[in-house]
Amino acid sequence: LNNEKGIITCLMLTPTSYWRTQINGEDGTSIKSSLDFCEKIVKLAKNFHNYNFIIKFKILDESNDHFFINSINKIISSSQNIYFDYNKDVSSANLVAHSKLVIGKYSTILDESLASGIDVLVDDEENFISSFSFFKTNRFHIIKNFDDLLFYSKNLLNRDGTFFENYKNNKNKYISGYLTNKGEIGTPKKIIEIIENFITKNRI
Repeated sequence: LNNEKGIITCLMLTPTSYWRTQINGEDGTSIKSSLDFCEKIVKLAKNFHNYNFIIKFKILDESNDHFFINSINKIISSSQNIYFDYNKDVSSANLVAHSKLVIGKYSTILDESLASGIDVLVDDEENFISSFSFFKTNRFHIIKNFDDLLFYSKNLLNRDGTFFENYKNNKNKYISGYLTNKGEIGTPKKIIEIIENFITKNRI
């Protein structure tokens, strides 16, 4: 890890088995979805040599997920600025705290990242969370493909221009409207309660 470079943290959900994906549908947790995401990060990292990209999953078991881990290592092997953290030495929260940008599949830690002031991009190529009515009106940080990912990342890291100003304004509205408790930044527990209750009531 190059300590002179900024950090972009890429947070993933716990991968699920093929049979579970077949039953529940694609929600961004399938092995295919996870590997596709890592391939996009490899392409993205080629455009940002001044940043370290760190990929971290919510839960990975080195003994049971060794084939999956090896597949990711193979994908990122040619990259000089991507690191795959699959141990428990560094928490996701610690990585986020030192990041310039967080990219990942939707989970409450991404809302916690927004509430702490970090810019966030939610990868939803599967069109899973976008099907929730809540995110149909709160989609300022949702990306659907690599072109979106590259465009959003460039503008957020440069921190200027119309896109960045619109993102910042929408982020502030999202935080004040959904991630705060009477004007104060909510605890992770409070954020989970607010978002999950809203999504449950408004899913189509």
